[in-house]
Amino acid sequence: MEAALWGYPKIVELLLEAGADSSLKDRRGMTAGNLAEESERNDRERHERSIKYLEDPFVKKRHRRLIRALLKHTPAASLSSGVQPNLADLTDAYFYKSLSPGSISLVIPSQGIEIRTQSKTAAVLLRGEAFPLVAAVSGRTSPIRSEFLPPEAGYIRINEGYWGGTENFAVAKDIGFSFESSPYDERGVAGSFNASHAEAQLMCFFVRRNYIFRNIADGHKSGVDDFLQLFMLQERNRQVEIVVSKTPCDSCRALRDCIRERLGINFAFRVLGVR
Repeated sequence: MEAALWGYPKIVELLLEAGADSSLKDRRGMTAGNLAEESERNDRERHERSIKYLEDPFVKKRHRRLIRALLKHTPAASLSSGVQPNLADLTDAYFYKSLSPGSISLVIPSQGIEIRTQSKTAAVLLRGEAFPLVAAVSGRTSPIRSEFLPPEAGYIRINEGYWGGTENFAVAKDIGFSFESSPYDERGVAGSFNASHAEAQLMCFFVRRNYIFRNIADGHKSGVDDFLQLFMLQERNRQVEIVVSKTPCDSCRALRDCIRERLGINFAFRVLGVR
């Protein structure tokens, strides 16, 4: 519990490997997962127990996020967390009832991820409890200023100009993959249409940002992940799901198969209907 509170993922991992029970509670009813949550209660405890305690918030939040993943702990939903819906605009809004688990949800279609045309495909990367949701929209026309666009509808949004127009080709080259050519390719850039698909962007993003990339030809690691080397600590956890609004094309399935063969990462596509 102390390792969870103070943010030491390696110690938490070693304790779990030694058989520690993550469901045990202290006298206040707190589990190790509770102590790894981002909360004023935990901030106050660290402050009161060590007046001179200092931390790098950016690093320690990552540490605690990883600890929650190791413990398979999901914090209770908070009304103050995430992006709050704008209830002033209820255009086309409706309630949706689900028989299982017996719930009703307010759906506000006007507050979603922006698309330039109705033909665009959207996809969301599900990486497990340690990571926020990441969304992509097919395309390659956004200005290449950064890897990310401003968050939308509660999702982190990757920049299709970066991941759909440049970095995806670098990832493909590293793993020995070529995107299939299309009549819709940009002039002089073979494979650019298929490389810009939302699923391809998310797969390349995952390889670059969540996997300690191995240069297969040279047999060495050529990069680091951005979430505390999660896969170094959880080597068995290489199952990733991509939820997508359209059936993946042959090129995206070929990229998925190549990544599985070369890196051992398994992407599962889940197609959801569009209403």
